[in-house]
Amino acid sequence: PGSGIALDSVGTNNGTLEGDSTWTTGRVDGALSFDGDGDYVRFDAIEPLAGDSLTAQAWVRLSESAGLWNPVMNQYDPNNDGYYFYISDDKPAFYIINSPSLAHVVSPEKLVAGQWYHVAGTNDASNLKLYVDFQLKDSAPSAGFMGVSGSAYIACELVTPLYYTGLIDDVRIYNRPVSESEFQNIFYPMGRWSRKSSWRSSVYRNGSPGWDDNINILPNPGAIVINEVMSHSNAGPDWIELYNTTGEDIEIGGWFLSDNDRDEPNLMKYRIADGTKIAKNNYFVFYEDANFGNPDDPGCLYPFALSENGEKVCLRSRMDPNGMLTGYREVEDFGASMTNVSFGRYYKSSTGNFNFVAMDSNTPKLPNTNPKVGPIVINEIMYNPPTGNQMAEYIELYNITTSPVTLYRSDKYTSWKFTDGVDYTFSSEPPVTIFGNRYLLLVKGDVDDFKSAFTARYGYPLPLNVQVVGGYDGWLSNAGERLQIAMPGDT
Repeated sequence: PGSGIALDSVGTNNGTLEGDSTWTTGRVDGALSFDGDGDYVRFDAIEPLAGDSLTAQAWVRLSESAGLWNPVMNQYDPNNDGYYFYISDDKPAFYIINSPSLAHVVSPEKLVAGQWYHVAGTNDASNLKLYVDFQLKDSAPSAGFMGVSGSAYIACELVTPLYYTGLIDDVRIYNRPVSESEFQNIFYPMGRWSRKSSWRSSVYRNGSPGWDDNINILPNPGAIVINEVMSHSNAGPDWIELYNTTGEDIEIGGWFLSDNDRDEPNLMKYRIADGTKIAKNNYFVFYEDANFGNPDDPGCLYPFALSENGEKVCLRSRMDPNGMLTGYREVEDFGASMTNVSFGRYYKSSTGNFNFVAMDSNTPKLPNTNPKVGPIVINEIMYNPPTGNQMAEYIELYNITTSPVTLYRSDKYTSWKFTDGVDYTFSSEPPVTIFGNRYLLLVKGDVDDFKSAFTARYGYPLPLNVQVVGGYDGWLSNAGERLQIAMPGDT
């Protein structure tokens, strides 16, 4: 206690213990116990923390007496720029600061004091990601942000100053971003057999009985993704953006793009030129006028364009020596699109999945932005009324803007309608308008019966500024389903 060395088990950058931290039994091996009163470990600059491609991870167990801010590890310079990893209000949070800007990710869930958790932050030069117990919890754009060379610390941040209260074990820094599946494989290797993410299609048709085809013939699933597409560009060309999610360059020469996966000939509409590579954590865009819709491009075997009414984009790996397609496959479906609005991948932390949705802005060759939301959103649904009377189902719409929105497009003589879940087309005579920051209820049953039931239950009538219309065809599934409202397009 009081001084000593924290050994770097894979290198020579040993740390110096400051204060009166003590060694105790840990989650993996020996852990350091910090009392929040001047205890910490100091290191010389750690090279990955000076860059934009890394993983910082540790096992942590907070004490019951831990304060609001508990620094796990950080590396910063005299300007306070750098990486910071905290447990803030019991929530893991990972920051990178390049003054005056910052990127950060925060877990939506709190840690419970006295329990061990594995926390990790990664940066792949495009996105900052946060993992808790090997599950992705949050992601945020980080393009252009770089770490700094300065002293590194465990359990303290001396700017404020702040000190950690609890146990920390097995701190690791990697010079690349570790993926969610890698975390699981490292710490739960026997669990790989029962995880969907551990399985993939075979490289070759009919599989590889008696030998292992996982010898760098093709990248792992999810390494190359369809990241963003433009299908309704008005006067400009359609385009398809691919993204390399890994920390290694990947060659995609001989791979195929298409808008149809009905059979192998339809999957092979555009052949990507031999030697084409996507650099690590980088993007590659194919354009309709220059590539997949251009008969003068040698790879354009069957010209195609993307439909503004919605369809799919398919990516398939190259052919084997027998002329059969190999096993890497990505497909993204998208719906009808507004003019100059792209569709792209968006990580939804509440489900842990990526959705392919309309984007707030178009970002070819750059990280995706946030989804395009509104002006009308599905705000609430009653799919299983407590009375057991399914006629009491309802769908609540909300206008998130301050301006009125009419659910009818007069130049196309077409109303808005529900296209998934239930069947309902809004009235055109007269058109339905939802005023700014107001609600509309679409009910399954009779409108007057719904209003009467509302008054009986709550003791007062439904507010006059809430419109009620009904009734739709179909039922809201108690088992869950997709519910979608669509506005008329330009075609």
